Amino acid sequence: YEGRLKGYDYTILGCKACRALFQKLAPDPEFAAEYYGSWIAAHGRPNHPFSEYTHHLNQAMVLTHLLLKRTGKRSPGELSVLDFGLGRGIFASAMKACGCRVSGFDLSEGRMATIQAEGIRPVRRAEIPGSDFDFINTEQVFEHLPDPLETAQSLSKGLADRGILKISVPYAAWLENGRFSIDWTADRYARNSAMPLQPIEHLTYFRRPSLTKMMAGLGFGVVQPGILAELNYAFDWAGARKIAKNLLRPIARNRFRNYYLFGRE
Repeated sequence: YEGRLKGYDYTILGCKACRALFQKLAPDPEFAAEYYGSWIAAHGRPNHPFSEYTHHLNQAMVLTHLLLKRTGKRSPGELSVLDFGLGRGIFASAMKACGCRVSGFDLSEGRMATIQAEGIRPVRRAEIPGSDFDFINTEQVFEHLPDPLETAQSLSKGLADRGILKISVPYAAWLENGRFSIDWTADRYARNSAMPLQPIEHLTYFRRPSLTKMMAGLGFGVVQPGILAELNYAFDWAGARKIAKNLLRPIARNRFRNYYLFGRE
């Protein structure tokens, strides 16, 4: 793949207004489809540990509870959900297990075929506006986008009036603190890893004002599930470490890290 990238520089810029960091160059749609569909994609189910599935199922139950309360609908079967950038389809399957009607979109045609075989309805991007989804999930998606504002506008047009858009993006304490020095040999989640601004792949690092200001401009504010509801659906309370993790996660994830639920104000 080196021939495709020859002559291009990896340059990071910053926005003073919202404090986002972003790559100067971004792949065009054709190159992005090739990159995600062929270079890094494996369309089958990955060999994730059990905890990965319980994590997504926990989120799915919390969100289904919140959506029923917010929309006033009586059963999960009345909730329409879109997983935008569905990847391996684990979250989409978790929402389906909760009884929701689930659709999915991904740049990879292989992934779209995989989720269709598992009973999740594939949709094209042009079909999203006007669809009245109660919930649109973008898990680790916005950092990949060359056009985050345009995508947010499009997705907001696909939400029902009481619908929720979830945006979850990478969090790196060392970037939050303004220490920008990439260690190209570091593990993916280690300090100073390249992961938050991975060349070609992670085009933007969003700090908290980056996404909240963008969505406020579209008429959306932050929605937070009740902490007690989150604790009610937490798994595995065996041992002090897991108890502490379950107690702290709702506070850290929704109030300090880059995990947001947006609804119209």
